[in-house]
Amino acid sequence: MSTSKNKMRSVVSFISLCLKKKLWFIASVFLSGFVAIAYLYVAQPQYTREAQLLIKEESKNRTTSVSDLNAITDLGIFSSATNVNNELSRIQSQTLIGNVVKRLHLDVDYMRMEPFRKRALYGQNNPIVVEILGLEENEPCEFELILDSASVIKYAKGHAQTELVNKSDIDDTMYDADSTDVDSPDSILNISDTKKAEVELEKPRYTIRNLKIGKKKIENEFDGRFETSITVHNKVRVLVSHNIDYKGYGTEKINAKFPEHIFIVRRGLVKDVEFCKQKLRVNLVDKKSTILNLSYQDGDAERAEDFLIELVEAYNKNLLEGKNKIAESTSQFINDRLSLIERELGNVDENISAYKSKNLTPDVGEVAKLHLDKASMASDKRTELDAQLAMLEYIRDFIATNKSKDFLPAVTNITNSVIEKSIEDYNSLLVKRNSLVANSSEKNPMVVSLDQNLADLAKGILINIDSQIDALDTQILNLRRTEAKSKAKIASSPSQTKYLLGVERQQKVKEALYLFLLQKREENELSQAFSAYNNQIITQPTGKLESTSPIKKNILIVALLLGILFPAAVIWIMESIKGRIYKAEDLDDLLPKFIGEIPYDKSKVGKVVVAADRRDDTNAAFRKVRTNLEIIIGDGNNANSVMVSALHENSGKDFVAVNLAKVFALKKKRTIFVDFDVNSTVFGKNMAKNEYGGIYDYLEESKPSLQNYIIQISDDDNLFVIPVGKAPNNPSDLLNETKLQSLVNFLKAGFDVVILNCPSSVDDSASELIGKLVDHTVFVLNTESTRAKDTNLLRSYIEEDKFNGISLILNRKAE
Repeated sequence: MSTSKNKMRSVVSFISLCLKKKLWFIASVFLSGFVAIAYLYVAQPQYTREAQLLIKEESKNRTTSVSDLNAITDLGIFSSATNVNNELSRIQSQTLIGNVVKRLHLDVDYMRMEPFRKRALYGQNNPIVVEILGLEENEPCEFELILDSASVIKYAKGHAQTELVNKSDIDDTMYDADSTDVDSPDSILNISDTKKAEVELEKPRYTIRNLKIGKKKIENEFDGRFETSITVHNKVRVLVSHNIDYKGYGTEKINAKFPEHIFIVRRGLVKDVEFCKQKLRVNLVDKKSTILNLSYQDGDAERAEDFLIELVEAYNKNLLEGKNKIAESTSQFINDRLSLIERELGNVDENISAYKSKNLTPDVGEVAKLHLDKASMASDKRTELDAQLAMLEYIRDFIATNKSKDFLPAVTNITNSVIEKSIEDYNSLLVKRNSLVANSSEKNPMVVSLDQNLADLAKGILINIDSQIDALDTQILNLRRTEAKSKAKIASSPSQTKYLLGVERQQKVKEALYLFLLQKREENELSQAFSAYNNQIITQPTGKLESTSPIKKNILIVALLLGILFPAAVIWIMESIKGRIYKAEDLDDLLPKFIGEIPYDKSKVGKVVVAADRRDDTNAAFRKVRTNLEIIIGDGNNANSVMVSALHENSGKDFVAVNLAKVFALKKKRTIFVDFDVNSTVFGKNMAKNEYGGIYDYLEESKPSLQNYIIQISDDDNLFVIPVGKAPNNPSDLLNETKLQSLVNFLKAGFDVVILNCPSSVDDSASELIGKLVDHTVFVLNTESTRAKDTNLLRSYIEEDKFNGISLILNRKAE
């Protein structure tokens, strides 16, 4: 309860101190408000634009186009599935953002220079376009551009309105009829023999200053004209032209707002990409959704919208380029195979025709029909398997000789989904690899890793193809055996029939393969024609008209809080630094309780220093304390009992108590020193010994008279001592208010002054009990251990009347 009251008292004291410094708070709030307003003026407003993009997840064997094309999905081009997490990473890739930076020319920032601040210029708010030529892609550059607003606006308007006019429509007052040209301050009117005139406006001037290229500062200023490049350093040139989209060129009141002072910054492509990437946020609306939320923050709202729009367009373009590369590779493969099979098929047809003409071979179909029915079924099946085998062998040869990392043909006349999926994965990985190579080099660690993955995939495809070829060989062998049995029954068939069967079989295989590839070529063309985006913008880039950062209300609230907290913190720090009680004046309202200050003397610590023949500062200080205490005690009122205590250990309490007893004894007053402090008994032990023990022995046994425990100091007839005696385990158990009151009354009756040396008062029951029984309580405060906040505890003692007659002695330093 006491602790909580002390805390509350500390809070109230601190608030009271703050109220005394209210001018500090007023000044601080005013200053912080001024700083906040200045910050809001200087800070570049940030605008946030958001868009939502739906990613269509395409399942395996589903086309990216209309459902009517599902019949041709075995081509493999339409079967690549979309993973929304992959697309989330792709749309944030540096390559894609770099393309956006280049398309929107975000590599150059324009900022209007205003008093103490800069404001972004872009699009319709930017009157000029600056091209910095001759710099490396990642080389930074910045400079200030000074424009003549009047001439720029006049030039821009005139440039847009310049046209050929008939000579007859020109007012005679505008030019001299005998002259072929007229000069004016703002234009030159050239008249040709074609009776037409053209107004050529003088190009505005500009000045470049504070130029910095890389880390090199160039002090020179450069003057130039619009639409004419000037060299500013080595091969670096600057070309300035007007922006025809600037909204100010079409108004009459824009002159006052025209930015005459523009700051140009070029950070370099890599830094620009990283800068834009930091401002871009892409995340899923929720874990189960395929909707991406795109958010971009920029100093110009129009630029933020353009960035998101261009980002989606660049993403779609990159997506189509990848699909088209696979389609083009497949188309090239099919065309090559068609040309080869067409030649082979023509050779087979010529062989059959020539053989029949030479040998006059009749139609043997009817002759061997009965025996060939069975063989025909086996032959048809083997034809189908031969076609698959031929395709597998070709793909195997293609992979084995594919050293330039071309796309694998995505044909699927084979009945092995594992091979089809592996080819699709290979092509997808190759697209990613080629994209990385285009933006870096083949030595890039990621490219090397992808090359290894491609090699592993190719090896796996070859293993699967070999396994499939072995299976087909087994099936074909079985069919051949069946066919051989049927042929054996055609014993009477002529040898020409056997020859023709073999040749016609080749013809059928090649025809089937030829027709299959023709079909796939058409499907490939359809895939390119019906290539669609895998996404849909469901929310166009939009956002609040007001800026999202900085938030004025929040800034002002923070400024107000800081304005209040800052002086409060300063006051708290000052009080903390002030901290200790150094002198009597630091006691503030407790100063009336102050009765003296004891100076520190290292050589006298732990000793009885008061003596009749000594006149040093310490003796003088104790005599002054005695005088003040005598005034408090008074004469003849029997209020002569004094308890000496402290708030902390090592405060010099024992030193003060025993010397205080000594100084009273020097004045011929019978003085007794009673030591109740079991933790600090050095004086009692050194000054006197008693066969009965000390004060705690008396309180415990209560047999001998108290008089038996009183010891007279040998060198002083007026100083008596009751030592602490045998220290009990728990002194508080021996304390009894009635017995203590009797003890104090007995001592007061027999002595002029009673000094009771008690333990530190904080949480000590002995001190609290004795403090209510004595007439006066002296607290020893030490400059090393006593802090300003400790005075709150003393105030609580006074207010709660916990100790009688509180007085304070300041001991400059601990023992």
